Amino acid sequence: MIYTGATLVIRKKFSAKHFWTDSAKYNCTMVCTIGELNRYVLAQPSQPTDTQHKVRLIITAGIRKELWLEFQKRFEVDHIIEFYGSTESNFGIINIDNKPGSIGALSLFVPSLQNVTILKLHPETGDYLRDENGFCVECGVSEPGETVCEITKVSPFYGYRNKEYSAKNS
Repeated sequence: MIYTGATLVIRKKFSAKHFWTDSAKYNCTMVCTIGELNRYVLAQPSQPTDTQHKVRLIITAGIRKELWLEFQKRFEVDHIIEFYGSTESNFGIINIDNKPGSIGALSLFVPSLQNVTILKLHPETGDYLRDENGFCVECGVSEPGETVCEITKVSPFYGYRNKEYSAKNS
């Protein structure tokens, strides 16, 4: 921001009630949220300030398809970029295509840098689908699934399961 001359607005405490008023007051054109904040903003009663702002882009960590569509329509936001893996993963993925319900696509380069793939899931149970040899089945283009990445020294993840690491860093 210093390099480009952009402005950063940080509020001491998040307010769903004042979200759009603040956005308009400071002439924000882009905001960064997490999925639940979007839900809190949507839960507010409709107001004229819902569309009296200059926000054209929202970058958010996880937003359900239904919320995405309602958010865009009600608040007249042109573009939403959604990202995953900000804390719960050893890699990240971004939906830059403004496509509600998609987590994005893996780059052609990502698998060569990290062992990442998207695995098919059973639509009812959520279990991994397996082939006749018992191996997980990779998704094809536009098929829903779960993204997995190998944990390595180059791509570590200490995660929530390592109690010693969690206690040390709490």
